[in-house]
Amino acid sequence: MVMGGTIQNVKNHGVGQSDPVNPYLIREIRFPSGERMPIMIRRSTGVAIEAPSYWITSERRPLGVQTSTLQQDLRNLTMLYLWGDARGVDPLERLRAPAFLRLAELNDLGACRT
Repeated sequence: MVMGGTIQNVKNHGVGQSDPVNPYLIREIRFPSGERMPIMIRRSTGVAIEAPSYWITSERRPLGVQTSTLQQDLRNLTMLYLWGDARGVDPLERLRAPAFLRLAELNDLGACRT
C-alpha cells in the first residue's frame, strides 16, 4: 500500500497506541518527499487493513486533507472496527448493505465513545 518509495519513519498515533487489548493501531509513514500518511494496521500482523487504507488514499488524501484530519478519520474507523469486533458485526459488510446500521446499533456505537 506504500506508494512512491520506501518508508523513512514510522510513528504510532491515536486509538490503541498504548492499549494492548486494542487489535488496531494507526501508524504514520513518511515518504522520501516528506509527506506523512497515516494508515490503520492490525496489531497482530503489522499489516495495513485494506478498506480503511484504500479509502484514505483514494477518497480523502486527494482532497488535500491535513494529516491530522486523516488520523482522526482513522481513529473514528478504529472505533467502528472495535465496536464491530465486540458485537460480531463486520463493518465492511455493513457499509455495503442498503441499511448501514439500525438505530439501536447507532446508539450502542455512540455509547462506546463515552
